[in-house]
Amino acid sequence: AAPRDVPYAMPQSTTVTPAPMPPPAPTSYAPVAPAPLPKPRSKTGLLVLAILGALFLLGGGALMLINSGLVGPAKAPSLIGLSFDNARAALASNKAGFTLQQASDKQFNETVPANMICRQDPAPGGRCQKGQAIVVTLSRGPAVKVPDLVGQTGDAARATLMSVGKLPLQISDEQRYHDSIAAGQIMSQTPSAGTEVERGDAVRVVLSKGPEPQPAYVPDTETPPSGNWGWEHSDAPDEDIYRAVDSWIARWESGNANDYVMLCYHPDATIYSNKKNYTRSSFFAHQQNIMSPSANINISRGGIDISEGPDGTVQASFNLDYRRIGGKNGGYHSAGRQVLVFGDQGNRFGIIKDEFYK
Repeated sequence: AAPRDVPYAMPQSTTVTPAPMPPPAPTSYAPVAPAPLPKPRSKTGLLVLAILGALFLLGGGALMLINSGLVGPAKAPSLIGLSFDNARAALASNKAGFTLQQASDKQFNETVPANMICRQDPAPGGRCQKGQAIVVTLSRGPAVKVPDLVGQTGDAARATLMSVGKLPLQISDEQRYHDSIAAGQIMSQTPSAGTEVERGDAVRVVLSKGPEPQPAYVPDTETPPSGNWGWEHSDAPDEDIYRAVDSWIARWESGNANDYVMLCYHPDATIYSNKKNYTRSSFFAHQQNIMSPSANINISRGGIDISEGPDGTVQASFNLDYRRIGGKNGGYHSAGRQVLVFGDQGNRFGIIKDEFYK
């Protein structure tokens, strides 16, 4: 059957009123503690961090310098045998950036010529840093020992110096007296024998004028008459000899040539001393030249042997030690056997012969 039309009834709208909510129950809250504040950082920790940072930066900078080739390990090149200028040029072309310094003193070297580098620090091949200074020492060449030239003539000394090392000779214009070195021979030199010098260094010498001339004898106006020389006799001849010998020594030690010679020796006396023969006059002149009251003369003797000679002479012999400090010709020492022969003249006696043997 066909559907029927059934009328549709529209629903009625309704309003629903919600039930009221009960009031919320009261709530209690527990107190909450505040969060703790952060502790301040330690200053030591900050310092450590700063140092580490700086080291990091420095390490990075050093690494950059090393990578750039300006710093870092290197080996020192050999500069031995080069001149200073050539060594500096060689370092200028070296990429390691080495600098060159010269030591203040030179050194003798048997193999490296003069003015060439004979030593360096660091040594050739030694480990060093790029840019480091290399200190070099220049050679003085082989050392030459100065020979002994004393006693040689100028020509002989010049030949000697040329043979040992081509050392030039310089002869001083000044000449001096010397008792044992003949005139025209070298008496002193500078540098002294045995000194090491460079080849080509000059040696300066002084020539001798020979022994100083003795002054001409001039008679002493104060010399007493010849009759007053010597000593008076007594009744004891041996005691007279002892007294005369000791008086002779005392007058010698006084440094007065007049008292020593003119008052002790006979006018015709002969004197033999230091291998030379003298008369009383020449012996007086000799003693005037070497004696001085300011000199310190010390004479000692041994026991006296007394014996009689011909013609009534008496001989006294004894050991003698003579020392002189100061005076005109400086110090002197001599020791030997002394022989004095005494002769008479009236009531007096004195020395007629004097001999001394070393």
